[in-house]
Amino acid sequence: MENIYQDSNYRFTDPIRFFKANDPYYFEVDNIPLKQLQENCLWLKDQLRKTIEPKITAVKRGDIDELRPYSTGGDRKVRVKPGRYTARINDASKANPLGYILKVAGEAVGDVDAWSSALPQPGSFPNNKNYFLEAALNTFKQQTANQAMGMNGLAERAFTWPVVNSDTLVDENGTDLWASVNWFSYGGYDVNIPGGGASNSPFLITEALLWSRAGSGATAPDRTGLHSFDTTNTNNGFSFLPRTENHFIKAWRGISRLAIVDVDDEISIEVPRFDSTDFQYKNESGVAVDVTGVQQRIDLIFIYSKPVDMSGVNLLDTTTKTKKTITKPTLGIVRGAGIKMNLRQGMPINNKAPTNGSILAHPADQVNTNMGFNSASGNDIAYDIRGSFPSPDDLLNIAPLISEKLEDSAYELVGQSILPVAYVFVDSTSQTVLSTDVIDIRPFFRTAELAYNERAGIAAAFPQLSLANPAVGKAQMDYELKRVYDDLKSKVDNINNVTNTTSIVNNSNTLATGYVFGGWNFGPEGAMYDFYRKQFADDTNTSNDSQEYIRNYVKSKYGIGSAATNNLSIPAYPDWDLSLWVQTQNLADKGLYPNDYINTFIGSNGSIVAGSSSVKVDENGNSTGVKLNKFTNATTGASQEVQANSVPLEGISYRTYANFNYICKKIKFNRPSWLADYNVSVSLVNCLAQNNSLFNAGSYFGTWIEKGFDEFAIYVAFTGPVNATWDVFANQSAGQLFGYPAPGVDNISQRGGDGFSCFVVPVSDILTSNTAPIGGTGTAGVKRGYVGNPRIAKCTYPTVMWTMTGVLAEDVLYHYGNLNGTRPTIRLKGDPATTE
Repeated sequence: MENIYQDSNYRFTDPIRFFKANDPYYFEVDNIPLKQLQENCLWLKDQLRKTIEPKITAVKRGDIDELRPYSTGGDRKVRVKPGRYTARINDASKANPLGYILKVAGEAVGDVDAWSSALPQPGSFPNNKNYFLEAALNTFKQQTANQAMGMNGLAERAFTWPVVNSDTLVDENGTDLWASVNWFSYGGYDVNIPGGGASNSPFLITEALLWSRAGSGATAPDRTGLHSFDTTNTNNGFSFLPRTENHFIKAWRGISRLAIVDVDDEISIEVPRFDSTDFQYKNESGVAVDVTGVQQRIDLIFIYSKPVDMSGVNLLDTTTKTKKTITKPTLGIVRGAGIKMNLRQGMPINNKAPTNGSILAHPADQVNTNMGFNSASGNDIAYDIRGSFPSPDDLLNIAPLISEKLEDSAYELVGQSILPVAYVFVDSTSQTVLSTDVIDIRPFFRTAELAYNERAGIAAAFPQLSLANPAVGKAQMDYELKRVYDDLKSKVDNINNVTNTTSIVNNSNTLATGYVFGGWNFGPEGAMYDFYRKQFADDTNTSNDSQEYIRNYVKSKYGIGSAATNNLSIPAYPDWDLSLWVQTQNLADKGLYPNDYINTFIGSNGSIVAGSSSVKVDENGNSTGVKLNKFTNATTGASQEVQANSVPLEGISYRTYANFNYICKKIKFNRPSWLADYNVSVSLVNCLAQNNSLFNAGSYFGTWIEKGFDEFAIYVAFTGPVNATWDVFANQSAGQLFGYPAPGVDNISQRGGDGFSCFVVPVSDILTSNTAPIGGTGTAGVKRGYVGNPRIAKCTYPTVMWTMTGVLAEDVLYHYGNLNGTRPTIRLKGDPATTE
């Protein structure tokens, strides 16, 4: 203790100056001791006048006796004086909970958490928790020591404000508790209806009703529902979360809370002797080797916290993995030892021996002068202390694992908050713990406050954090996202899985879709490009004249793909397959000419190589010999046969009227086992085929699909110029067009478009591009044409869009054929009626 003196204009001199043998006799020298005596007297006078109470300054940690650690030097014990402190209490494995909670929703992907809470009355809550709760609450009727409950305010409080959702607070109308919580009015129907005051406080329900029963009778519930989010009434949303939090507090009795600890008597603990084997390691051969040169160990002494408002707390024995109970604050120790590396090949490098209460200390720490305590004049350390220092968090300062799935006896529910009080220097040569070996580290100036951003983050949580709404860490969020991902992936994979169709969504049977483009050179896209190229060239805007701009304009305007289908591009040349004659002939520049993809059919008897039966047959296909084309002469009544020539012989001999052109695209696919059948639909996109031309009234026209087991072909048929079966070359001088593009018997072919460009592009921009009449003035001055005559563009090949839909194996009951008979009745999918 150092006295604090009052300020004074005088100095206190001790000792005063005495005369010396060699002092000259002079009055000034003679007055020196007299002046000093006078100043001393005046200084004493100032001290007595201003105060009579001495003041203390420079109080050191060792001067405070409260919880002071010390040793006597005569044994190996460290003792701690009595005192009090605040501690965070984490013991969730306590007896006699005041509530029991069972999770009923939230385990499945997409579920919202919901719980069921037992009521204090007989019922069927799992493991008969109603009985235990009723017994616990009945102790309030008694006053015996063995039924003490250790009550504090946490047993009946909620700490979160009610909110509806992340954007909406509970307003002055409150929450309709009666409608959402059956059997419970909580304070009366009149005070809990909207506007009845339920929102005036963060406590949605009155404290007394926390312990109420649900009524009487066989139909009275034995539990009540708890929400995190009210999915049955979104107007309530999260507003019941404070009520849920209250039930969690009842069940867990206020874990991770601050409490007062009273060390009412001196406590002590024995410090283990130094043991060089603590710093052993196992070499590459698995042999234990001592680390040489280790001379000291530093241990941590701490107090296990038993609060005044609990009869006892549980500790976890890390060796036996069992719980033990303490009824008074107790000292514990963490040894600063345990290198215990196992360097044997094939063993984990960090394989620390399971020594109870030790850390992975390193011998080199004792020689690092930048670590540890210095014996400076400003502290109470007798000599420098170097080494590995156990942290208060090592093994001991843990929080329990809170989960509704854990049994009350689970050791995961044990947690402990400890107070570190001393480091102990254990010398290899010392037999006792000296007073100078104890380093006082009582955390008098330690704070348990969170950092500002942590406090702000918790305060800003919406809804507020609590046991009912715990914070989610990235690891847990990643786990939950993985659950969602895995669930969705399994469903998507099942659609493509050849062995499993049970998860395929019934109405999602579109298997594939796509385009077969005519292309920029010979298709409708090329015709539209040519139209807009001319249009944009005539305007005053020069930024829209490039090929890239016009092509992107056409693709965007006509909805061909989007940003999501950036892999969809229009080709320069047609997607259609090269024609048979181009594939089989030795021709140059295959596919670069307009007609190289066109196949031409010329109708004649020689062209028909197969057909269905032309006579009457029985059900087994046996012929009766009766021709189908017999008719009865109305005059004579006799049967007469008709000559079945497919081509009229009269007229111009080198022409045939049964002809058409067609193009084809074959597509293969891997057929899965769950595909029972499929269909391909085709539609022309931005184009229309020619279906008649001069002398060609009998030609074929349209689209058709050729189905295969694992491939299909798309065909488009259209009419072309009049076919010439012979004398083609002889008629060229008369302007006769070729009847087919392929090389004829004279090796002359028509690979250029001209008359074979049989598709038009009748889109609105082109149809309405010019309203002027077409044609001049006729005879006698009569004007021809009319205003508004549409314009069209022409191209050689169409663009089609196709869609492949599937009949799933699970739907074969609804896939019909052989619908013989009159008006058969079929069963539709989803119809419970039975097919007649």
